[in-house]
Amino acid sequence: MALCGGRGHLGRVRGAIVCAMTMPTFADADAAIAQHDYRAALAILESLEVVGEDACYRRDIQAAACADRLGLYPLCEEYATRARAYGDDMADPFALIARAQRRQGLVAEAGAVAMRGMRLHPQSPEIARELTLCLVELGRCEEALPVSQIATDGYPDDVELLMAYGRLWEPVDPDAAQWAFGRAKANAPDLAEAKFAYDSL
Repeated sequence: MALCGGRGHLGRVRGAIVCAMTMPTFADADAAIAQHDYRAALAILESLEVVGEDACYRRDIQAAACADRLGLYPLCEEYATRARAYGDDMADPFALIARAQRRQGLVAEAGAVAMRGMRLHPQSPEIARELTLCLVELGRCEEALPVSQIATDGYPDDVELLMAYGRLWEPVDPDAAQWAFGRAKANAPDLAEAKFAYDSL
């Protein structure tokens, strides 16, 4: 049985106070997440003493997601890597690692992680999203075409993904590109890039 304490050497995020009178629980973290207070949730998760692989995985994957929301991408990558160490049967760690690496400018590394994840979880829209964005940025457009459809099926309103999808499909299927640019414009009416792309077609 795995015993996982707090993060220790990974450091702590300042700015959130966890009451010392009672031991924090996952319920406390869930409540903070429900309030979109990701800094408080991360502090709670870091203070948890958890036993067993399931609890360790839950703590690490939730902490990774909170770090992602806070823009703490190196920390997100560390926690997601720890979560993946418990096994490859879950898609979330692959998506979070790839996103954290991509946002740190490590696009080739992120693409490799997402590619491995996609082989294990071929219908995961989370991994497909990250793989699509990486492949488009790397100029590997033919590889991105099929996986981009899985991604947009899961995230039909994701503006960043829609813009990449539109650019990707524009030379292949202008109607698909027009749909993507139009949806991006509808979801982000102030985004000049989306309006220009839509009007250009």
